[in-house]
Amino acid sequence: NPFWGVIAEQTQKINLTLIYYNMPKKFSEQVPLNVSGGIDEDGIFLNPEFRSVPHLSPDGLDIIQYSKAEINLMGHLGSWMVDQAWDGLKSKDGKVVFDGFGKIFTNSTPYD
Repeated sequence: NPFWGVIAEQTQKINLTLIYYNMPKKFSEQVPLNVSGGIDEDGIFLNPEFRSVPHLSPDGLDIIQYSKAEINLMGHLGSWMVDQAWDGLKSKDGKVVFDGFGKIFTNSTPYD
């Protein structure tokens, strides 16, 4: 993939970031009450339409059943997560556990 600087038949190290979606209270607390319906002690929405967000089933058939609102809310959560981790993440003891999306997306490639 030339965009990311990975050339076929070369041995290169790549960075792979996986995002495990859960519902951060810092996010759900910012969603307007008329959308969220409030939140429970775990930060999960009380609005029945969004009660399963972000724990939507990955089953292919369920995907066609998601409402536009559920999909949009998942998109907002994903954007919020990237924004929160742009400059990196540290554990409670101060150890860097992720260098940040900014480091990934602002590095130049050999094709610049």
